[in-house]
Amino acid sequence: MAALRHALKESLTSIRRPTVSSRTILLTLALVAVFSIALSLRIYPAKYGYYLHEYDPYFDYYATNHLVEGVKANGLAGFVEYFRWRDYSTWFPEGRNVAASSQVGLHFAGAILYLIATEIFNIQISLYDFLVILPVYLGAFTTLIMFLLGKRFAGAGGGLLTALFFATSPPLLMRGSLGWFKSEPLALFLALSATYLFLTIYDSKIKMKGVIWRASLAGILLGYANTCWGGAQYFGIVFGLFFIVAALLKFDLEKTTYSGGLLVSFTLIFSSIFPRPGPSFILNPIGMLLIVGYLFSLITYRLTLIEDKMFLRSSLKAVFTLLLAGLLVVSFGAISAVSARYFTVVYPFQRTADPLIESVAEHFVPTHLEYFSSYGVLLFLAILGVYIAFRRRSPATVLALILGISGVYIASSFSRLMVYSTLALAILGAIGLVELSSSVLKSHKVAGKKTFLHEVRSDVKIFYSILLIGLLTLPMVYPVGASWRDAADQPVSIANAGTSFKADLPDWREALAWIKDNTPEDAVIIAWWDYGYWITVMGNRTTLADNATINS
Repeated sequence: MAALRHALKESLTSIRRPTVSSRTILLTLALVAVFSIALSLRIYPAKYGYYLHEYDPYFDYYATNHLVEGVKANGLAGFVEYFRWRDYSTWFPEGRNVAASSQVGLHFAGAILYLIATEIFNIQISLYDFLVILPVYLGAFTTLIMFLLGKRFAGAGGGLLTALFFATSPPLLMRGSLGWFKSEPLALFLALSATYLFLTIYDSKIKMKGVIWRASLAGILLGYANTCWGGAQYFGIVFGLFFIVAALLKFDLEKTTYSGGLLVSFTLIFSSIFPRPGPSFILNPIGMLLIVGYLFSLITYRLTLIEDKMFLRSSLKAVFTLLLAGLLVVSFGAISAVSARYFTVVYPFQRTADPLIESVAEHFVPTHLEYFSSYGVLLFLAILGVYIAFRRRSPATVLALILGISGVYIASSFSRLMVYSTLALAILGAIGLVELSSSVLKSHKVAGKKTFLHEVRSDVKIFYSILLIGLLTLPMVYPVGASWRDAADQPVSIANAGTSFKADLPDWREALAWIKDNTPEDAVIIAWWDYGYWITVMGNRTTLADNATINS
């Protein structure tokens, strides 16, 4: 017994208190602060009322509610029934095939997360209230993903800056705040998580087993993101181009080939098993770019295993085979068509051919004023970031360049896609700012007759720090009407009756309540298409048209 007590005493005294460095504590506190900023800015519109935002989220709530009620009544069969649901309260009289014309992934995610919260964790909250707050947390948690991405591009400091730029970006605040139960917040969270997972594959300590599960999970997340938002297919362009560039620069071709095969396969599978985008995604231009990009990296990898004297001949054969296969696919019309909206993103001159595209506000071309008011000094820091990324040839910086250049390009077509220019400028701006700060503040070795360390003067450090703080905080208040605070201080559409006033105006809510209480239950309401979702969901009446513009 004495021996046991002695052994126990020895083991307890050997236990040491865990030590945490001051740098880790500061980094954690800074990250918590950025997360809190993201959360606060996104929940700010609650002062005008706790409602779903804009128009589409009302239908997404309506569809998610149908799914939740089906699961509660029929168990897992409720998920299957959803795919057979044709809603006749919209687009009277033909109705709407919901699964084939909606963001199924968004509805499933909302329903599953709600059921987990209420049935497993026993949180007492209505589905409506849950979906109103969900985008706030999705946006805040995405800032943590951006920190991890930025850390890979430019270290811990770069990660914090990337997260801060993302958290305070006006385009993201307008499309990810309270009540925005729509495509972007969830799709961005999934796609950026997939991007981070894929980049970790290139860590030297990651073995093939780690490559397999990371690439597979990244493909699943990317495929599911496509079912939540058509705009998430943009990441297919990024990865397709990355496979080609990675092969040309010979970035660990073995890992690129094996991980690429898994990522592309799972992305195509999970994009195809849902009605939208469906199997046609495999043969649309983005799906084909993913496949061609992967095949290019695969062929390049196989060619590196051949002796040098056979390399040129084998390369020519491979290129000829790919060209021939491409010509056959195109000539037989195997590549599925791209919608006019997506084609306009790639080829902006197409917009004049389709008046419907030009009639939608979110399809407007962003102006120079919008770019400068949204990003300010970040535009110039991003240019420096591009230069730095070109100098550093690594998988992370190459992906940052592809994401940056392509993101700015597609955002120049639709104002809605400025979420991608935000990703681009946040990452590249952080890279540029970290490099600039490192050059200004760090000591440098000066070569001469004797090499010595040149210490930067303290007054220079103070001046630079004040200047930097000023430049980064200026967007909080300026330009007036388009600052970070102004972007966050926007009532949800139903709260201010769809006007531009920052006030709680009950007009539309009263009108919808009147429709619900004073019109026959079988009434069919004719209204401008913008208000179809409101009338269907809050007015509980059948409508002729809504924001889906299905048969236009």
